[in-house]
Amino acid sequence: MTYSQNFRRRFPLSALLFLCLVSLGCAFASTEKQSSAVIEEAYIDLKQGFSLVIPAIWTRERIPVSSPRHNPDTVEWLVNSTNGYEGTFQVSVQNTIPLQQYLSNLENEHLKITEEMSENIIHPAGPALRWELEDNQESIILIIIEGSERRYIITARVTSVNYDRLLKTIERVINSFLILPN
Repeated sequence: MTYSQNFRRRFPLSALLFLCLVSLGCAFASTEKQSSAVIEEAYIDLKQGFSLVIPAIWTRERIPVSSPRHNPDTVEWLVNSTNGYEGTFQVSVQNTIPLQQYLSNLENEHLKITEEMSENIIHPAGPALRWELEDNQESIILIIIEGSERRYIITARVTSVNYDRLLKTIERVINSFLILPN
C-alpha cells in the first residue's frame, strides 16, 4: 500500500476522531488555572466613619429617599452568590439612641432580644456585643460596636438553609469592619 492510499484511508477516521474530541471538549487540556478566590472590594464611608471589605458579587442597595425604608445612616448590600439572592448585610450608625431603647425598637421588627442574650466579643474595631438568632427561616447575626462617637450596628440576614455555606464569607466581612479615625 502506498503512502497516499494509506493517508486517504486513515484521514477520514482521524478527522472524525478529532471532531468528536473537539465537540466533547476533550481535544486539548486547559492551560488556564481556575481560581476559587472570591473577588473583594473595599468600601470606605468617610461620612459614617467606617470601612469594610465585601465580596464584589454583593450588590449595594440604594433605597430612594421617598421610600419608608430609607435611612440615611444605613448602608445595605444584597448578599448574592452564584445561586442568586441569599439575604442582606447592613451597617447602621447611631449617635444618640441608648442601647436599651435600640433593643426595644427591634421588637417592632419581631426580634425580641436583650443585652443579657448577647455574647461579649473582641472585634478588630473594639469590644462588641454579638447575637445570633433565627427568625422566620432567617439566620441573623447582629453585632453592636461602641465607637468613641457613634454606635455601629452590623446586621447579616441570610436564609437559614444557606447559613452554613455563607457563614465564612459573612464572618470575613464582619472582621474586616474598621472604624476610621476622625
